[in-house]
Amino acid sequence: MNDLGLVLVGVGLFPYNVAGDKNFFTRLIPLLAKGCRSIDVLSINDGSGSERQELDGCQVTYHNTKRAFHLGDRSRYCCGQGSLLDYHHKHQPAREIAEILLTTLVQLPKLRRLVRNGQVDAIHFMDNMGPSMPLVKRALPGPMVTHSAMAYAPRGRFYDRYLQMSMRALDRIIPYSQAYATRLRDLGIAPGRIEVIRWGVEPREEELGEADRSRVRSAYGVRQDARLLVWSGFIQQIGEADFRAALEVARKVTEARPNCRFIFAFKPKSFRPEFKELASPAIRVETNVERFAELLEAADLFYSPILRLDAIVAPPLTWLEAMSLGTPVITTAAGGVDEVVRPGETGFVARSHHDLADVVTRAVDCTELAEISQNCRRFIAENCDIHAVAERYLTLWREGRSRPAP
Repeated sequence: MNDLGLVLVGVGLFPYNVAGDKNFFTRLIPLLAKGCRSIDVLSINDGSGSERQELDGCQVTYHNTKRAFHLGDRSRYCCGQGSLLDYHHKHQPAREIAEILLTTLVQLPKLRRLVRNGQVDAIHFMDNMGPSMPLVKRALPGPMVTHSAMAYAPRGRFYDRYLQMSMRALDRIIPYSQAYATRLRDLGIAPGRIEVIRWGVEPREEELGEADRSRVRSAYGVRQDARLLVWSGFIQQIGEADFRAALEVARKVTEARPNCRFIFAFKPKSFRPEFKELASPAIRVETNVERFAELLEAADLFYSPILRLDAIVAPPLTWLEAMSLGTPVITTAAGGVDEVVRPGETGFVARSHHDLADVVTRAVDCTELAEISQNCRRFIAENCDIHAVAERYLTLWREGRSRPAP
């Protein structure tokens, strides 16, 4: 039933996969198209013009929108094949908020035209666009306005106030964890405006065969009897400090367990050449890994500790992708972690960075990793199937057309 008119708004959205959490929406859009007559993706990036495609009778249009103003330096990089460019934007939060607000003001006439001409039923913000979101809600009172709340990462005394200002006027807020939903309620967001929908991934039906697993490990110089741990950065909740702390623990573990190997696999945009100098015989530092999914599935463990325990993680999409491949996660006890990474069942959790080396060592020594691997695959299939996630989004927007906001 293709009956919805949908507008998606975010930063760096592309009609192809890139190295980041936005892959969730890239993969979700074709599934949403099965229930929509039109989808317009308003993507803030370094591109211009529009790209159109038809999916299951739904017209999907990517509108490439440059930021109206740049209040600081930026570095540009090509994000893959196609006409779109993304950039790694490094700003102070105040500058970032100002840029997004000004860009939304400039783009508001385009949103008005889309609503007027396309009979839009819902506008969904894939990023927190700050004061821009309630501004759009007030300027365009007809469509339902919703927002995906990825993670809670406090950055200063006004952060909670910023979230309240951004979200209170919206029809629905969609956090990816119960922990974040609880935090939003604590901030005064009406419970009826909150609906938890997890990240979704495509469950893997076929496992990597032993021959392919051996091939992948051999390509990185890892023996079949070694324990291989893969780290990926930077994901949304992880920065350089997390990387260096994880590297320090990896060195301790490899000293205690010489048969243990670590691969730190960077996205190109967050890699610096000097990181290579931190490698050792037991620790490799790589970037631009072409077949990262194979490496992740060939690994025994996905190593992803988080320093900021006051943050509430989604948890990261990469964790769910690792688990769908049967690779258990090792991390620290940030908010929301326990909803997915269950100690001894789907992964391993350290109380803090100080306990991490002991937890990693226990994980490396664990004789039940094969059973934990199957638990991971089963958890993803039962709780994070992207097809079921798409249906929940479509149901939310359909019901919103006929039901007033709480």
